[in-house]
Amino acid sequence: AFFDFASSFARSFFLTHIMALTLFDFAGSTRGWKALITAQYNGIKLNVADFKMGETNKTPEFLAQFPLGKAPALSTPAGPLVESNAIARFIARSSRLGNLYGLGAVEAGVVDQWVDWASNELTPPTDRMLAMSLGWTKYDKNGFNQARKATLNLLKILDAQLLNNQFLASNHVTLADICVATALIYPFAYMIDANQRKSCPNVTRWLDFLVHQPEFIAVLGQPIEFCTKSTAANEKITLFVPSGPSAASVGETKQPEKEETTDDFELSDDSDSDDEDVDLDE
Repeated sequence: AFFDFASSFARSFFLTHIMALTLFDFAGSTRGWKALITAQYNGIKLNVADFKMGETNKTPEFLAQFPLGKAPALSTPAGPLVESNAIARFIARSSRLGNLYGLGAVEAGVVDQWVDWASNELTPPTDRMLAMSLGWTKYDKNGFNQARKATLNLLKILDAQLLNNQFLASNHVTLADICVATALIYPFAYMIDANQRKSCPNVTRWLDFLVHQPEFIAVLGQPIEFCTKSTAANEKITLFVPSGPSAASVGETKQPEKEETTDDFELSDDSDSDDEDVDLDE
């Protein structure tokens, strides 16, 4: 058993610390942030490819590794990996440095619970708001307001969890915090104003703490300030694209084409969808 453990540990260390891991995703993608921030906490080197959505993911070289043409995608010495949660989980489990799966089986289960909750419940309405605000889909006032209302209702659940807990699943930052937080950064920066945030003070405290941590700043480029007033309907927002070494060599952000299946924007009319990967996403 000891030799099996040692062999597994050596292989994991080799894959994540010796051989390069390369992430393919467009700059400013919340899905890519999950992997990048997780790597920061676990001390894992993660290269970022020069990637342009709609171009790089259609090349023969990319499709040879990732036949679905989806992003984010991770190239590893052991083979390709897709799906943003699978990538983040792989990086989280590849090192015990950050203890990103908590302490013991119960905390690990709670981590997975919140990771799935973020994808299945939270990101559909937040991504709908984000896509409209970026001009990637046509702005619809009623649709936007419904998405914001759905987000605020979900924040009540999150706020209750954080009432007596500093973090979601353990007494330290875990993958659960990373995945839920990355889904909320754009909404708190642009769409959910100070008055609306009064209904979720615990979430606001928790997210403000996280975006000021060095592991988040290394990926985002700077601490994210929360908006006082939400952006106007006709005011386009921009993606957070950091400069410097942490940004590596990322391509310019390009609007995904509608025929693509992607992992970055859930625009289905069914906000209860369990599918993470839908049109306009990866």
